[in-house]
Amino acid sequence: MTVQRLMKLFTSVAKQYMSGEGAIQFAPEAIARANADLLRTALEHSNFIERYCLDRKSAAEYLEGRAEKIGIVLAPDEIDHRMRRYGLNPCAEIIGSDFFATLGKFI
Repeated sequence: MTVQRLMKLFTSVAKQYMSGEGAIQFAPEAIARANADLLRTALEHSNFIERYCLDRKSAAEYLEGRAEKIGIVLAPDEIDHRMRRYGLNPCAEIIGSDFFATLGKFI
C-alpha cells in the first residue's frame, strides 16, 4: 500500500471515528484505544499504530515495552490477547478477532 493510499485510509477512518461511527474500524487505532492503560500518551499511541502498520510483531513488542516501563509484566498469551482487542462497541463489549466480553451491568 502506498503512503498516499494509507493516508487516505487513515483520514477516512479518523473522520468516521471522530463522528462516533463504530461500524468500520481501523484495527491499529482500535487496538491502541483498547490498550490505553499502556499507551498513555498521544506519542505512544501514534508510535504503536505506526509499528502495527509496518510489522505486527514490532507493535506487540512495543506494547510489551510500554507495560514493562510502568512495572507490568505481561505473559505472552496476555500480549496476544491485547493485540486482538478491537475496542468497545456502544454496548460496552470488548470486541476481538474471536471473542467479545460484555462489561455492562445488568439491572
